[in-house]
Amino acid sequence: MQTRLFSTKLATVHNSIQGFVAVVVALVLLAPKDAQAADPEYTIRGISRTTAQGWVSIDGGWVDRAEILKVRFSVDRDHEGTVPLVAGFFDSEKRLLKKFKGAPHLQMRSGTEYQDLPSKLEAGRIYDVNFPVAPSIASGSMRWSDFLVMLGKEDAAAHATYPKSGLDWEEYSLKGEEIKHAGTAAEGEALKLEFSGINRQKHANSVWLDNEWKRGVNVLKSKIRIHSGAAAGGFFVCAYFFDKEGNQILATKSPPQIELRRGSEYVTLPPFWENGKPYEVYFPIPPALETGSGRYQDVVIVFGNKEAAVAGVFPTSRTDIATLDFPEKALVAQTAAAGDLAVTE
Repeated sequence: MQTRLFSTKLATVHNSIQGFVAVVVALVLLAPKDAQAADPEYTIRGISRTTAQGWVSIDGGWVDRAEILKVRFSVDRDHEGTVPLVAGFFDSEKRLLKKFKGAPHLQMRSGTEYQDLPSKLEAGRIYDVNFPVAPSIASGSMRWSDFLVMLGKEDAAAHATYPKSGLDWEEYSLKGEEIKHAGTAAEGEALKLEFSGINRQKHANSVWLDNEWKRGVNVLKSKIRIHSGAAAGGFFVCAYFFDKEGNQILATKSPPQIELRRGSEYVTLPPFWENGKPYEVYFPIPPALETGSGRYQDVVIVFGNKEAAVAGVFPTSRTDIATLDFPEKALVAQTAAAGDLAVTE
């Protein structure tokens, strides 16, 4: 009898504990986020313009001692997790040239120090995040004019601009993607593409190939030019390598970065092509494709957008481009048939 009473009491206590635990778990799950889990308030303490003391990864390559904008910020409480961060470079017409979602990855000193925001932020501590100026927007008529950075979520985000004087951050939008390779001709002008011949040359400096800078690599050089209506954009330049049987052995979807002058001049696709201005494009020839059984025979370079495309073949005297297959072949033929859309030399 006593054993039965003890077992009954034990079961009652056990059930009570289970019920208590269930209530606690339910309260934890249903309770709103407390202050410790809430997002912190960010304070941007300033933006300065300086030079990276090392290599910077941008525009499909690494740039030594690139110009950067250093953003300094702090938080009002400890925080663990991703930092909501978005920034962008704009031209003088407030067009978004380059957008960053999160902190870019920079090698600040050669092989020894990399920039990455820590996973835990401490209240009151000062943090730096550096934004490199891409070579494609660092100079020339399409150079960047203004910079905007936002830290935090939506309406509660902290904003800052550079240069600070006279800028209203509300006039700039970071919600869209950057405009890539757009034309700037007068509205209503018909699209026309120009493509100059392809030349093989030994490059004096470095090319970005197989995820590293390589010197002494032969390259194929060509010139492109657009005359386009204001709505034209989305331009691409790609190259296809073929063996002696006409089989495609390499497709390069965009020209990589080329270092023309050591540490001071780099070539990559511009965010905007000016109307009528010629631009140089370079495609490296992988050394493995220049010798032996895997040697290339022909190369086709294609330039255009979804409306029209032009192409050239190297060497021009050896192969008819019509005998080679590449994805844009039908569009190139259609553009050539239109006659007034394309000029090749």
